[in-house]
Amino acid sequence: LHSGDLAEMDAEGYVQIVGRIKDMIIRGGENIYPREVEEFLYTHPDIQEVQVFGIPDEKYGETVCAWVQLRQGAELDEAGVQDYCRDQITHFKVPRQIRFVDTFPMTVTGKIQKFKMRAFAAADMKAIHQFYEGVMGFELVKAEVGPNPAGGWAKHFFYRMEDDSKFIAFWELHDCPEAENGFETN
Repeated sequence: LHSGDLAEMDAEGYVQIVGRIKDMIIRGGENIYPREVEEFLYTHPDIQEVQVFGIPDEKYGETVCAWVQLRQGAELDEAGVQDYCRDQITHFKVPRQIRFVDTFPMTVTGKIQKFKMRAFAAADMKAIHQFYEGVMGFELVKAEVGPNPAGGWAKHFFYRMEDDSKFIAFWELHDCPEAENGFETN
């Protein structure tokens, strides 16, 4: 019987499910179980929900990406998440790409669709806009360039559902020469 689950057996013979084989991230030959990273990130007081998955990386094959939903009123940035992880989990398990979201793509039964997040995170910006507008039914409300608290500039994108029931915002870090002149999307 092959279920696709990954499990570990302890010294007493008890088995614990640690994830799904298709979700395992292989970064530079190291196996990373997303569930292990997620469970660590849940210990951060500002994180309400988190999903971890692998995205393609030219150097390591895959790298760790995390989508984070913050608790109401919490303020946390990418550097804060990475600092929280350092010296607590192995360096190769620290998420390299972090997006802060208000919602996750889900099925009608409420199951989170990591494959959509993986495709979203790995795509270029034009594909990202098409994904939100075409697949998810979001509408781009505003796009702007502003300073990133960690240094440099970031492109900020704000989407909303047509019925105003959900909003999502994300940014992509860049050295943005267009920051002086503003930023527009087409």
